[in-house]
Amino acid sequence: MRAGILGKKARRGEQDFYLQITSLIDTLVIILVFMLMTIGSGSVNLEMASNIKLPWSTQGADLTQGLKLVARMDGVSLEQEAIVPMKDGVIAHNLTSEDGKKVTVLFQKMLTKAQESRKAADKTGVKFEGKVLVQADKAVPLKTIKQLLYTAARAGYNDFKFAVVRQ
Repeated sequence: MRAGILGKKARRGEQDFYLQITSLIDTLVIILVFMLMTIGSGSVNLEMASNIKLPWSTQGADLTQGLKLVARMDGVSLEQEAIVPMKDGVIAHNLTSEDGKKVTVLFQKMLTKAQESRKAADKTGVKFEGKVLVQADKAVPLKTIKQLLYTAARAGYNDFKFAVVRQ
């Protein structure tokens, strides 16, 4: 009886179906690796600085790794190290140069960090990108923010990302 059934299949041109499990596993592994790479490389977990109120935004992009610059009403810090004191969000004129555009102490610190990062990048073969993550209190005047950005650009950090609160 069994031979008769197989014989009918053979006459009709039908064949038994075998699942190609190797191809299926290869496809699933490729999809899994792709998902892990896109999820893992997107954003940075940024610790919010104390005593700061970030501006809000409805738009925004994910933050990436970079030098962390924090501007509060009482001072500026770089990588959690207090660098420049401020009074009511204004940097004293004696701490600036180039007609008040560049903050001298911050420039020296950022230039040193840029040189260290470039040396490390040369050793590892990774390109120095010059990224700065800016956390600025929304009460800090625009003039002060412009001074900080100008200083960062002069030190070699030209890619700015601002931390905001999404709404």
